[in-house]
Amino acid sequence: MELEQVSNSPLIRGKRFFYGATLFLILTICAATASARDYVTPGRGEIFDLYALAALSGGTVQYYGAYFQLNGNLTISPGDTLYFAGGQLLFVADDPTSIGYAIKIAGRLLAYGYPHAYCMLTSLTDRAGMWYGIQILPTSTGSEMIYCALSNAVAGITCYGASPIIDHCVISQCKYAGIYCYGAAEPFISDTRILAIHSGAGIVLSRFSRATLSNNTITDNQAGVVLADPAAATSVAHNRIAYNTEIGLYAAGYDTSSIRNNQIEWNNAGIVIASHSTATLDGNTVSSNTLLGIATAANASPVVRKNIIANNSTAIGGFVAFDDSRPDLGFVESPGGNTFRDNLEYDFVNFTTNNLLAFGNSWTIPQNIDSVIYDDEEDIGDADGSGFISGIVHYEATAAESCWQLYY
Repeated sequence: MELEQVSNSPLIRGKRFFYGATLFLILTICAATASARDYVTPGRGEIFDLYALAALSGGTVQYYGAYFQLNGNLTISPGDTLYFAGGQLLFVADDPTSIGYAIKIAGRLLAYGYPHAYCMLTSLTDRAGMWYGIQILPTSTGSEMIYCALSNAVAGITCYGASPIIDHCVISQCKYAGIYCYGAAEPFISDTRILAIHSGAGIVLSRFSRATLSNNTITDNQAGVVLADPAAATSVAHNRIAYNTEIGLYAAGYDTSSIRNNQIEWNNAGIVIASHSTATLDGNTVSSNTLLGIATAANASPVVRKNIIANNSTAIGGFVAFDDSRPDLGFVESPGGNTFRDNLEYDFVNFTTNNLLAFGNSWTIPQNIDSVIYDDEEDIGDADGSGFISGIVHYEATAAESCWQLYY
């Protein structure tokens, strides 16, 4: 490829766009302010359902026959339990101060719906950010939400150092996050659909939070899953993460997550691994993402094995290494086993000065692998204008006695 063609190619235009885009999400999750109609349960180890709260709360919860209405902040004290039954509908009234009401669980929440009768929570005004959602506090233990539908909150469910079970739920049309975890939270989130978080992310894990994310569908958000600085090890497995306008999955900090067997498709960027993350990417299908399939940035050094990286990009490529990142796509003793197929315009792009290993993978053009890899040969004379020459991508190796030698 000629120098002028390289510097004006979609690859380089995409690189510039990538660096110029805002890929970090800033979430402003604030505590709801006090209201004259707030109610705090007495903390005597009692169980409160919505009918009991309508009778005892002095108007904070009201019953209107077909539905309940929340007119202030509701706090379930340590030792107490809020029971929410399947088929019940709770509307949250508009807060005249424009702050938004919240349900704060310092005790326990048991919300048990059924496939045909969800527990439903939403705002009277059908608009994102009209209430603060459910906040599960550090003193909460044993909280479970099963077959619940929640919408129109600032953050649908916030886990402050708490570890609830969230299963078979639908969380939609929230302002900043579907589920936001902070301060060593360890929720189990499974078979849940999170969608239409247009200004934020489906799931955010921050400040040493870790989670098990399994069999969820996370679509049509700004970002799908954000493992933010400095998140701890999280298991992300068997999820579908698709149609998110910025990033499907973003991992940063000193994240050591296991990201396995997910379907990540039709996002702008499929997966971005940044900062000092050493996440493991294994068995994922990363396909049909617009900007790129997988990117590494900053000082990230993920282990990448047995993924399918296919049909990605109108701009950059299938897998792109930026900054001082050192992704491990395979070496002699541990071949990558990744399948690259029909990525435009390259399968692998090295925008770092590092020499990178990508041994034991299947490439789009196996008879001419070098044609689908961008490294020092394509960056002759700093063709991409980065100020440095890209390092070499070593994609084949041969054993020699007790050692091995890279070549290409």
